[in-house]
This record gives sequence, C-alpha cells and structure tokens, in this order.
Amino acid sequence: MLFVRLANLDGVYGSNILDDRLIAHLSTKDIKVVNVLLQRSARLPAWASLIDAATQQRIAEARRSGRRIILSHEALFRIAHHGPVDALIVHNYFTHFAFRGRPLVERCYRLGSPAFYRKAFAAANSVFFISQREHRLALSDFPTLSGRSGICIVPPHPTPRVKRSDRVVHISGTKVWLPKKLSALTPEDIRQLTAAGYRIEDLDAPVTPGFALINDRFEVGFKLKLTQMLHSRDVIASRCDLHEEMESICPRNPFYRQVASVEEAIAFFQEITETHSPHEIDAYYERMEAKGFLPSWQDFATRLLDLMERPGAD
Repeated sequence: MLFVRLANLDGVYGSNILDDRLIAHLSTKDIKVVNVLLQRSARLPAWASLIDAATQQRIAEARRSGRRIILSHEALFRIAHHGPVDALIVHNYFTHFAFRGRPLVERCYRLGSPAFYRKAFAAANSVFFISQREHRLALSDFPTLSGRSGICIVPPHPTPRVKRSDRVVHISGTKVWLPKKLSALTPEDIRQLTAAGYRIEDLDAPVTPGFALINDRFEVGFKLKLTQMLHSRDVIASRCDLHEEMESICPRNPFYRQVASVEEAIAFFQEITETHSPHEIDAYYERMEAKGFLPSWQDFATRLLDLMERPGAD
C-alpha cells in the first residue's frame, strides 16, 4: 500500500494529525508513506497542488507493481487525474464551501472544484468522507459515488480528563490557513471572555471539561476539534452551522448551540451553568459514551480498509 499525504512545513494542520493517527492504525505492515509538499499552481482550484516529478514516478511504479494507492487530502487529487487509485480521503469538500459574509473567500475555494472532484472521483475505486454533510452533498452532486463511498467521522484522541470547571473555554485549531485567520478571535472577543470570568485553554492533556467555542465562520475544517470537544465532555457553542454533523454524532445534544457572536456564546455558557449541575453534564456524556457514540482510530482505519476491499456497499 502507498499512502500519499500532504506535508505542511508552515504549521500543524488537522490533516497532519488525521494522517498520523490513521497510518498508525492501518492493519497492514506493507505500507509506504509518501509526503508531498504543497506546490501552489496558477491553475484551478487554487488549493490543489502541483505534483513533483519524483512523486509522479513513485505513483507510476506503485501502479506497475500492483500496490494499492490511497490519496489523503483533496490537494493531492490531481494524481488521480493521471491514472487510477484505490481510495481518496476527502478532508474538505470545497464545492460547497460556505463562509457567510465572505463571498469572495467562498468563490476562491469553490472555483474550479466541481470539475476537479469529478475527474478524481471517476478515477477512484472508493471515496472516503469524514463529514456527514459533505458526503451527502457529494452524493447529490455525483450519484455514481453511491456504492463506492463511505464515511467515518474523525475520532478523538483519548485524552485523560480531570475535574470539570465552569471557568474554562476551549478554543482549538491552527491559525495558519486563511479561513482560520479570518475567523480568529479578535482582541474584543478575548476581552469579553476574560471580563465574563473565563480563561481560554487548548485541548491539551490532561483536559479540563468545561465550555468550548468553535469560532470558525465557515463550514469545513472543524471535524477534528468537534469530536475532541465531545470527548472532553464540553458544552459547545459554534459560530458555524454544525447541526447536521452534531445530529449524526450526538443527536439532540442539549449542550450544543449555534451562536452568532462571542457574546451569545457567553450567554449560552451562563445559561447552562444556571440550569445544569456539573454532575448532570458529566452523566449525559457518560450515557453517550456507554453507547459508543464516538469511533476509535481503529474503527476509522477498519472502515476505510473495508470500503477498499468491498466497494459497492456504503
């Protein structure tokens, strides 16, 4: 198996974390990893990478030798434009990228993407998604994916938890990617959180269960942090619409709400503090955990391999 992944030198992205953990759990010893440096192109879509000659040669050799080829990340799907591959892992389905209030940013990421995905999907034996919403939209755009596509949400890292606090707000994620920069907390946002008595923390281990704010204003790029916050038993406020994703993972979660501002997030946190005890919040998540509502990384790897072995069954 040849696992082709995107290498980032300017920061740690969620895609790096996903690939590292997936590779560690793939139940095959005959796996070689190819790291591809992102090379911007004047061609569309703007986020797709040019593929260097050395990588193209390794892919060609893998095809000749009968190795299975996995392309992890849409920036690398141009490889599939030049020959068949066994699996694509779609980290972000940009054809429906939504960033409310930023139409130019939306167009930047959408432009050229339908034809790009169409060509890659046609060359792939199977296509794997990590978002319920994006899988649904891709099936609507490309009905031929039915029967050779599958989904598994990104599992959380099994981080140990300590005692819950009603003063902690988790805000996680890289600030390197342009949409993340445009969604970053402003000094006024931070001032409001501080004035309300909250301290901002990341999801580092051991994690303190508390509150969480997904400040992204766009509807890709949240997948890893959402499941990590659920694993941390957080009360979650999100500035992007994650209703469909949340319903697929943790239906009717009373400790999730979409908000329009940091001010609304603070009001939600204070409402929960007034109406629910720490024990009630923990008990709710304990019940969900007993049902196995979050997959493991072994589950994730197994579902991918099953899809590759038995295309034709969602």
